[in-house]
This record gives sequence, structure tokens and C-alpha cells, in this order.
Amino acid sequence: MNRTHTRRRSHAFTLIELLVVIGIIALLLAILLPSLAKARETARQAVCMSNTRQMVIAVNAYAGDFKDQTWPAQGWGKWGRPLADGPNSLVVYESGQMYKYCGDADKVGECPGNRRRSSNPGTVTSTNPDGTNFFGSQAELNWDYTMVWRVEGAYTFTTTRAAALKSPAQFAMDTRPGLSVTADQLKPMTGLPMFVEESTFFNNGLTNDSADPDSANTWFGLWGGARGSLAGDQVTSRHAGGGTISFLQGHAESWNAPHGALESTREALDLEADDVYVTSSANPTGWIPLERRKTQWSSDPFNAASPYRFGWINNPK
Repeated sequence: MNRTHTRRRSHAFTLIELLVVIGIIALLLAILLPSLAKARETARQAVCMSNTRQMVIAVNAYAGDFKDQTWPAQGWGKWGRPLADGPNSLVVYESGQMYKYCGDADKVGECPGNRRRSSNPGTVTSTNPDGTNFFGSQAELNWDYTMVWRVEGAYTFTTTRAAALKSPAQFAMDTRPGLSVTADQLKPMTGLPMFVEESTFFNNGLTNDSADPDSANTWFGLWGGARGSLAGDQVTSRHAGGGTISFLQGHAESWNAPHGALESTREALDLEADDVYVTSSANPTGWIPLERRKTQWSSDPFNAASPYRFGWINNPK
């Protein structure tokens, strides 16, 4: 009986075939990776917008409980609770009003891209060199977003509008137009800014109050103007050149503020807190700076004799 033996040949990839496959994979990665990175950044920005929108919803919920007026700036993120009556009482610091109205959700103050990292990790300029912040989280900073100081006490129905310099580079640093500003030099904002995704370089990384000439700005997480040797606070550019701002009117948006080539360096192109203006009938141009130097503000924001007291934003003069 004849038997037929069939031989099976094994086929292996040749070197050229392998190189072609590797080349195709590399090409696909080159095409897909930028798109994936862009999608991831878009998702991070969406989280930031959601966070800051929750924060202004909390502001409005608080105002609904307190005669339509927003909370004091020194207490939005953390505040001191006296243990007894009198000026010499010990104070215990607790999470502030915003967190109470957000169910004490610590993560609402965190950008998923920065994750509350300091620009100076492990130094005295970070909240805690051991990496634990005020809320007990493993993060160097208490928050990635800060409250715009001078809008404290705003009524939810206030008619005050805000705008920012179109081109800060038109003016020398530390020499802005002030009361001489005109409407054509300003870009209107879509509402009254309440929370800003602040640059860690200017100056959200400086959360040790001894490093800030105006310790309240650092201690309470506020967005304010130049003080002492420090430049004014800035909006971050970490999200494709911009950062998130949320407004009293209840919305949040990505805001690409004018800035120079390097976020870590102060440049004439940078938009700072001193470059934001609000409407005022007290000035012939119709606009005055939102930010005022500390010497112009009463040490007691509730002092009725102070022209810049709590609620000033409702009728800026």
C-alpha cells in the first residue's frame, strides 16, 4: 500500500515584513497619540470647568441663605472658628463655606492636570513640605482655584460688569492705565469673575503666608493684585494656553488671558489681577480697577467707614 506523506511548511515573517509592520504601527501611533493627548487635555479642562461651576453654584446657594449676598473672601476655602467669645480666643481652622456647600468634597478644588502641585515642591513656599495639605490630602497646595478677593459681598443681582485689558503689553509692567483706562482698551468678560484657576507661579504656589507681604491673600487662597515684591496673581495657561474662570452668574469658561512665552516668568504681555476693571459711575471713563492696594482697604472689611468694605463691588467708587 502506498502512503503519501505530506510535508507542512512553516511560514515565518521575513525581516522586511517585520519592518513594514513596525513602520505601520509607528505611523498609527504618530497619528493617534496627539489626538489622544488632545482628548485627555480636553477631558481635564472639562473637569476644571465642572469644578469651578460647582463652586459658583455653591456661592449662589449660600447667597440664597444670606440675603442674596456672597460670602466674605476670608473664609471661602478655610475659616477660623473662635472657641470662645472675645478677641483673645483660640481659633480652630476648618473647611470654608464653599466646601460646606459642596458637601466637603475636597477634590472640587483640584485641577486634574496639576493635582494641587506647587511650583516649588518640598520647600517653605508649598503648603506643607511633607505633601499633606490643610484638608489632610496628599497634595502640596490647598487648592488650584482661588477666589477673586474684591467681589466678596456681591449681590447675586448686581449690575456691575467686568472687563480686562486687551493688550497689557501696551503699558510698562507696574504702570497700568488705572483710572485713565477707556472702554476700547478693554475686553468685556461674560460675567463677574468669582473663581480663577490661578497660576502656581503667580502666586498660588506661595501658600506659606510668611512669603507673601499680604498674608491674607496667601492664607485664604485669594486672587489679588501686586503687593510688595510680588507681582499680581495671574490666570494659569496649563490648558492649551488658558485656564478656567467661573462667574457669579453661574457659568464657567476657558479663558486664554494674554501672556508671554513662559508662565514661570513675569513678562509685559502677562495679564495680572491689576488689569481687571469694573464699571463705575464715579469715574468719567466708566471703569475703575477691580483690584485696590491693601492700604486702600480697611483692615476690617465690615467697617462702614471704609470706602472699600465688604460689598463694595455692588457700587464701585
